[in-house]
Formats: sequence, C-alpha cells, structure tokens
Amino acid sequence: MLDSLRSAPQPAGPFVARDHEPSPGRTRAEIAPLLEVVLLDAADDATTPADRDLALRLATVCRGQTTLPVFPAAARALDRQLRASRPVMRDVLRTLQADPELTRRVVERASAVSFGAPPAGLDTAIVRIGLEGLWRVAMQSLLGATLFRVGPYQPLADAVRDEGARVAELAAVLAGAHARGEAYLAGLLHGVGTLTILRFAGAAARGAPMPSPEFVDALRVRCQSAVGVVVTSYWDMPASVVSAIADHAHHHPTSSLGPVVRAARVALASIDEQRDVIPELTSLGVDPSRALAAARVIRAQIH
Repeated sequence: MLDSLRSAPQPAGPFVARDHEPSPGRTRAEIAPLLEVVLLDAADDATTPADRDLALRLATVCRGQTTLPVFPAAARALDRQLRASRPVMRDVLRTLQADPELTRRVVERASAVSFGAPPAGLDTAIVRIGLEGLWRVAMQSLLGATLFRVGPYQPLADAVRDEGARVAELAAVLAGAHARGEAYLAGLLHGVGTLTILRFAGAAARGAPMPSPEFVDALRVRCQSAVGVVVTSYWDMPASVVSAIADHAHHHPTSSLGPVVRAARVALASIDEQRDVIPELTSLGVDPSRALAAARVIRAQIH
C-alpha cells in the first residue's frame, strides 16, 4: 500500500485528504486511476492558478496524455547487452562511444583516486570498474539532469539523486547476490516520483507564476511513490522494482524488495538522525550490524 495515497490523515498542506480514497495496489493499472483522483482533488483545493495547473498537468500522466521522460537509448542498449550470458564487448564499446555523456561518466568513475591515475582509454575504464560497475553507471543516467530538467528545484533534485545512489548501493548489499541487480534499481529509482513532480513544477511557461513551495511539497509527500510507479512502469522496469517503489515508504512493506529498500533508507538516515533503528531494521529482516556498517562505508564514499 502506498503511504502517499492512504486515506489516513495527511500532513497539513494546501489540499486535504479525501475519505473515499481507496487503498491502492502495486501496478500502474491499479494506481494510475487512484492517483488521478488525488491530483484532481488537489487541483480543486489549490489556492493559486499555478498550483491548480501543476496538479492538472500531472493528472494527464495518469491517462497517458503527457509524454514522460524517455528511457535513454544507450542505457537501454547496455542493459540488454550486459544481461547476456556472454556480453559482446565490441557492441558494448560501440554503444558507449555513441553516447559522449555516458562515456564521460564511465571514465570519471574509473578515474577515482583509488585507481591512482586516469584510465588510458575507454576499454581500460571498463576493465577497472567491471561490467556490473558499468551497468550501474548506465542505470544512474536514468536520473540524469538532462532527463529531469527541474529549473529552480535543482538543489532538491541533486539531493534526491545522491540519496538514490546511496540507497541503491546499500539495497544491493542487503539483498544478496540473487536479487542484487533489481534491488539496486529499486533503491536508485525510489525517488523518481519526486524528480518527476519537480520536473512538472519547474516547467511553468516562461514568465508564468511558479507553483507555491508548500503545494509542491505537499504533492511530493503525498504522491511521489504513486508517480514513481507510473514512471517505472512506463520504462518497463521489472515488476519487483515497481512493487518496491510502490511500498518502500510504508513501515511494513510487503513486496519482495520493499523491505531492503526501506532498510537501506533507514540505515543511511540514522547516520544523521542519531536514533536507534535496530528494532526497525530487525523487523525488516536485515542484520542491523551489517546494515549500519555498510551504510557508514557507503555514506563516506557517496557524499
């Protein structure tokens, strides 16, 4: 169940919860109609034209009337090529070379201080970071600034991307080898709903008033998981990834990957919050000592 669409009392904000909101499922077909109701209610409760316009524009996504960010072609090709039992390196290199930005990211990852010196070439960079590392760099492009242009919300979007990178790494550790790839994706994309809302909020016509910060925040709190389900379904992500994005924010997620994504978020947040999270991590089925130790390492690596 999505926290953001529950009929339980919502935080005070510019629009109110409706008692008739049903409990949603975990697929786009189940969630999109419910999300549309919430957004249309938000439009009715909006106090400014800009707020109302934002809610109505987001509602069109639920009906497939608005184009969502497109899965980058190079990332899609690499995902397919690297999932093969024997990846053809000639094809992998050709795909990378056709995307200068992705090539830059790979070389940048392979130029980390721990390697001592920049790689001699792209093939050397791939050897350094490995095929799994290459796949992770490709998947990170899904949250890229070119895909999600958010205007004045850039600092918040950067924070969402950084958190996604950290949660992805820790979720992959906690999930184990059998589900590492999909856990990484679920962790990486758990905030894609927020990025999508910010993308719409930042897309006001030139010279037109921007939506109020309070209204944008209320939409983020209430709808980000549901919007994330719509986006990742549009990208044809595995069902386990979509389900984890649907319920990771719930205190007791029931999807296969929801618990590890929530555990990763809780463990990482505890570093700043200085609170006892051992009972919650235990209830999520992870080893608290292992999760917290890995969280500290990942936090030091990804600031």
